[in-house]
Amino acid sequence: MALICSQCKENNPDSAIMCGMCGIRLIQPVAAQPVQNPLPQRGPVPGGPVNMPSGPVPAPRYNPQMRNQQSIPAPLQRPGMMGMSAPVEPVGAWMRWLANILDFIVVAIVAIPISMLMVALLAGVIASAISGYGNDSLFGAIFAIFIFFLTMGIIYFFYKPIMESSKLQATVGKLIIGAKVTDEDGGQIGFGKAFYRYFLSSLLMYIIYFGLLLLCNFTDAPRIFINLLANFPLGYQIYLGVSIGSNGMKQGFHDRAAGTMVVRR
Repeated sequence: MALICSQCKENNPDSAIMCGMCGIRLIQPVAAQPVQNPLPQRGPVPGGPVNMPSGPVPAPRYNPQMRNQQSIPAPLQRPGMMGMSAPVEPVGAWMRWLANILDFIVVAIVAIPISMLMVALLAGVIASAISGYGNDSLFGAIFAIFIFFLTMGIIYFFYKPIMESSKLQATVGKLIIGAKVTDEDGGQIGFGKAFYRYFLSSLLMYIIYFGLLLLCNFTDAPRIFINLLANFPLGYQIYLGVSIGSNGMKQGFHDRAAGTMVVRR
């Protein structure tokens, strides 16, 4: 390779030390040396010694987009909670029983005028149906009470699921006592889950309710009404006490089946 003089740009043989034209000393190029193992290995080499870095290891550069993938410890969760990070206070059986009594009053206020209107419209049908049984007043009262509770049941089946799946997450009774219905992650439940939850609680509660009615006296209309009315909250409280008392997070059988909880707001 020819050596080019930096002064006069003359081409000189690669063995020349001085430029043949201007006599300036030529600079010999330094041959590049191959770089061997430029970076220290951070792991054991199979069949060889472990190479450790001689200097401090630089910290990895921070990337904001990887923030959610960093090893950030998850928030502490309470036992039985799947994703609820904030502390919660489950509502006990007595407070839920009180909320149910308040809901019963609210629904009854709506159901009484509707059932009275239905009885008035069906008065002729009721009179013809009970004629010949000997005690028309008793059977008439039974029909009126039946229509009243039927009306309440229909209202209940829409009232509770709609209210508990709404943004309020509670019926009027639960709002008064400061409670709400959530899923096991603390989120709002949908109408389907709320309906399934109420259907299961009603089914289990009415089994106890009708069992209590078998022990009652139905000799006259006032006793019929009192027994039907008084055993409703009693049956519900027995169900709540048995189901909630057997669970540490105070979930009833219907709550556990539907994956819901009743907690403080």
